[in-house]
Amino acid sequence: MYRRLLYIENAEPGSYIDTGILPSDNTKVVVDGYVIDGDTAFLGERSGLNTTDGFTIQFTSEMYYRFNYNNSKIMAPTTYESGVRHIFTASKDGFYIDDERIGAPGKRTLTTAHTLYMIGAMNHNEVAASFGIVRIYSLKIYDGEELIADYVPCVSEEGAYGMYDNVSGAFLSNAGTGSFTGEAEPFTRLAIVSLPDKRVYEKGEEFDATGLVVEAFCESGYHEVITDYEIYGFDSETVGAQIVSVFYEGMSDDFAVVVNDTPIPEVFITLEEMKQYLRVDFDDDDALIEYLLMASEKRCMDVARLDERAEFQALDNAKISVMYAVAYQYEHREDANLNDLNISLRALLFGDRKAGF
Repeated sequence: MYRRLLYIENAEPGSYIDTGILPSDNTKVVVDGYVIDGDTAFLGERSGLNTTDGFTIQFTSEMYYRFNYNNSKIMAPTTYESGVRHIFTASKDGFYIDDERIGAPGKRTLTTAHTLYMIGAMNHNEVAASFGIVRIYSLKIYDGEELIADYVPCVSEEGAYGMYDNVSGAFLSNAGTGSFTGEAEPFTRLAIVSLPDKRVYEKGEEFDATGLVVEAFCESGYHEVITDYEIYGFDSETVGAQIVSVFYEGMSDDFAVVVNDTPIPEVFITLEEMKQYLRVDFDDDDALIEYLLMASEKRCMDVARLDERAEFQALDNAKISVMYAVAYQYEHREDANLNDLNISLRALLFGDRKAGF
């Protein structure tokens, strides 16, 4: 899986990417980016060094953005200076910077024999030339109206910077001697993808994160396991249910634990059992459901007038009463009538309820 970059730039001259695409008379290129330094190119190919026979979008040492199409050469106004982000479009139909038409080629036939190089270099008869520092946010190549390449900056799991093509699914890395850099797409969401094995504690026990798996997600869908998270909300000296929060870079997710002051019985109703009863097949409400399980067992014990969990769990209707209480509170979380719930639980536990005086 590749992590998106907000942009990619060649950190030093000498780096470039070979698209493998041979431009034709119908080729159109749309680049989002800008030049940082040097006599350089967003992309291009030429028949040889110092010729205008080819297809290029470049920035020259004379401080011009320049479009080449076959033997046509069009200079943009110097008001389009380096270091400012624009959308550059080049095709036989015209050259544009943002919405301004810069010009159009005088000839309509493009003769080429070389593939397009991009990010700091163009292909001069199979030799990368005109290196410089450019930044690219995206680059699209069309054959007429058909999108044939949609490049977005990415970094691989191995740490290689390059361009991922959304059309072909190919990742193109550095073909030169320099290096690339870029700013990674930020994480926007934290999620607990596997709950800790231990979620019921005796008073005084230390928190155990074994089994806890936390992942951070980007908007693009990229995600990775996070290990340097922080845990808040656990207090082993406070008896009862607790919501524990996992924090990482301003994001958080929660899960529930319970701390008992007596030896811990075996798990009574698992999260998986409860989700199946509720017909819930997603993980977003896991913490809430776990909390309701713990709170509902305590409510049912109070209704049955029992203090010992083991004694309560041995009742014939103990399990169904707890699951009913969870389901009622889950489905009526905005308008639950707890008095009605208690009446229903008294009916379920009527035969086992201890007498009260």
